[in-house]
Amino acid sequence: SNCGACGQPGCRGLAERIVAGELPPSRCTVSSPAGLGAIADFLGVDVGAAEDPVAMLLLARGELRLSQGDVNQALTDLTAIDSEALADPAMKQRRTQALFRTRLASGDIEPAFSLAAEIFNDSQTGESARNGVIEELLAAVQRQIATGQLESARNILARLRTLLGNHQP
Repeated sequence: SNCGACGQPGCRGLAERIVAGELPPSRCTVSSPAGLGAIADFLGVDVGAAEDPVAMLLLARGELRLSQGDVNQALTDLTAIDSEALADPAMKQRRTQALFRTRLASGDIEPAFSLAAEIFNDSQTGESARNGVIEELLAAVQRQIATGQLESARNILARLRTLLGNHQP
């Protein structure tokens, strides 16, 4: 999905580091436990322990790593990015995507969907970014179902249907 939640710049970067033995398969937050197990078995390595969801915002001055444990600080950091940096449309997109991931990881569904709508309605957003949003929302649904939060899962699915219905490619 190239979501960056693993802390790598994309799926290929994570795969290369897993194959090199630098990271465990569990760093992928999108794959199912069965999928992670299959990868680990194929490579002959341990799956590794799952980590809190992480979003990565790549900035011109480096990267900002966002974890579930410090969501409030991450949101403060993201909203404090200076307006000069946000004049760059690509930087603004990355910030919006990182805010979306952070809100979703923290369970702030309303703000997450507002940001998802912003991503979908931005004419500069490519299909891969839109697909990444969809995949992250579906992963959130899976997490809700796995923890028995069926009403929350239904709510996310209903909001996703609305989001997709409102999007005019």
